[in-house]
Amino acid sequence: MKIRRPTRLARLIPRRLASFRFAILLLFLVPMMVTVMAIVYKMSERAESVVYQLSSRIVEEIGEKVVARAAGIVRTAEGHLLSNAAVAAATRVISGQVLFSDLFWQQVVFTPELTGLYIADQAGNFVEARTEPEPATRVIDRAVTPPTERIIVRDRNYRPLAHLEREPVFDPRERPWYSNTRPKRRLQWTDAYRFSSSGRLGITATYPLLDDDGHILAVLGADATLDSLSAFLSRQDIGPNSAAFLLDDRDRLIAYPHRLEIGASSDTGPNVGPNAGLADTNDLPTTSEIALPWVRNTLTSIGPFGAAARSDHAYRSVTDGRTYLAHVIYFGEGFGLPWRLVIVLDEADLLSEAQRALQESIVVSAIIVMLALFVVYPMAATFAESVEQLTRNTQLLRLFRPGEVVPVKSAFREIREMDQAICGMRDTMMLVESRLPTDFVRALAAGTLDAEEPEFIRLCERGFSKYLAGAWDEAIAAFSEALVYAPDDRVCELLIAHCERYRSEAVAAPPRDRDGAPPEHRDPNDPIMT
Repeated sequence: MKIRRPTRLARLIPRRLASFRFAILLLFLVPMMVTVMAIVYKMSERAESVVYQLSSRIVEEIGEKVVARAAGIVRTAEGHLLSNAAVAAATRVISGQVLFSDLFWQQVVFTPELTGLYIADQAGNFVEARTEPEPATRVIDRAVTPPTERIIVRDRNYRPLAHLEREPVFDPRERPWYSNTRPKRRLQWTDAYRFSSSGRLGITATYPLLDDDGHILAVLGADATLDSLSAFLSRQDIGPNSAAFLLDDRDRLIAYPHRLEIGASSDTGPNVGPNAGLADTNDLPTTSEIALPWVRNTLTSIGPFGAAARSDHAYRSVTDGRTYLAHVIYFGEGFGLPWRLVIVLDEADLLSEAQRALQESIVVSAIIVMLALFVVYPMAATFAESVEQLTRNTQLLRLFRPGEVVPVKSAFREIREMDQAICGMRDTMMLVESRLPTDFVRALAAGTLDAEEPEFIRLCERGFSKYLAGAWDEAIAAFSEALVYAPDDRVCELLIAHCERYRSEAVAAPPRDRDGAPPEHRDPNDPIMT
C-alpha cells in the first residue's frame, strides 16, 4: 500500500505551498520582507523630507546672495550719484568740469558694475566718463562761443590715446533720462534694456540736483550693467535642469544662467547711457517667449508680478513628465526696482540623492533577505523532513506495519518527544504481533476480517468492541457465540481467557478508542492492549 503524505496543510494554504519548508519560509521571510520594506519606505520618506528641507535652504541661500548682489549694484550706483550730487552742489558744472572728469573716471574704472557716470545742467553743459564702447571722457561746454564738445579716448591708466573736438550735436536736455527725471530728491531708475554698443543688459539711474525752490539745476546719471547678475546666476550649481532667473515687474527676463541660451541679444537697440532714448526693450524676452519649454512653463505658472507676492510660495509645473518647483522671492521695491527672483528646481534633481539612497537600501535589504534565506532554508528543510517522517511513521502504525517505522533524528525537542512516543507504540505493536496472528489483528482493527460466515465476523467485531470498552461479560458472550461458528479459532479463546482474567481480578479498565491509545490502568502485561 502506498503511503500518502499528509494533506491537512494543503487544505489550509495553496497546494504549491503545502510543504512545511515553504510554510516556514513564508512565516519567516514574509514578515521580514514586510518589515524591511517598511523600513526602506520610511527611510525614503525621511530622505525626501530632508531633501525638500535642504532645497528650501538652497533657495534661501541663493536668494540671499542674488538679492545682495543686485542690491550691491544698485547701492553702488546710488552711492556714487549721491556723493557726486554733494560735490555738484558745492561747485558748478562748467567751472568744475576737470574735477568731474577726474572724479567720474576714478569711480567708473574701479567699479566694474558701472559703465558710465555723467552730469548735465539746465544750460546743456555735459560731463561724462565711460568705459563703453571704449574708455573715454566727454565734455560739452555751451558757456563758450562757439560751444564745443571734446572727447578724449583713454587707456585704463587715464592716459589720452586720441582727441576729438567738434561743435556739439548732442543736447542732454532732450534725452529721456534728463526730461523724465522728476524734481524729487531720490534715486530714479529706468527699466532694464540692452545697450546697443555692447549688447550688455543694464539700467540707468538718475538723481536731480535742485535749487532752493525745488527746480532742477542739473541731473546726474549712472549706467549700471546687469551682466554680473547673469554671471553670478551661472555660477550657482543647482542641478542639470535647475536654475535661477531674475524677472522685472513686466515679466521680462533680465538675468539668467548663460548655459541656457534663452535670452535675446541684439546688435541694435537703444543708445547706451546719456544717448539712451526711450528704452526700447522689445529684445528682452518675456516669460511666454522663452524657447526652452521647462523654463517657459515654470515661469509662466507663477503668474504676473504681484499676483501672489509671497517669497515662501512654491509653484509646481510639469514638462515632458518631469516636475519642476518654482520658488519666488520678491525684492527691490525699496530702491524703485520691483524685481523678483525665481529659482526653478527639478524635482528629479532634488530627489536624485534620495532615490540613490533608496536603491542602495533596497539592494542591502535584498542581500539581507538572501542571507536569511540561506540560513533559514536548511532549518526549514530539516524540520519539514522530520515532520514528514513522523507523518509516515504514524500512517505505518495505523496500518499495523510497525516494522517499517524509522526513528527520526532531530534537534527540535518536540520532534524528539513525538518520535519517542511513536517508537513506544511501535514496540507495543511488535509485541502484540509476537502474541497474536498479525493478519487477524490488522483485519479486525480495520474492520475487514474475511470469513465465509458473516455471523462469525459480526460476533467477532462485536466482542472486540466490547473488549475495548471493558464490558467483559458481553465480550465473553460474543466470543463464545463466535466459537459456535468456528470452534477451532484460537484468537477467540485467547480473548475469552483475557476477559475472564480481568473480570476475576475486578480490574475496571477505562474505555479505549479506535486509534489504539493505551488505557492508563490496564495490565501492562496485556499482550494486546499494552
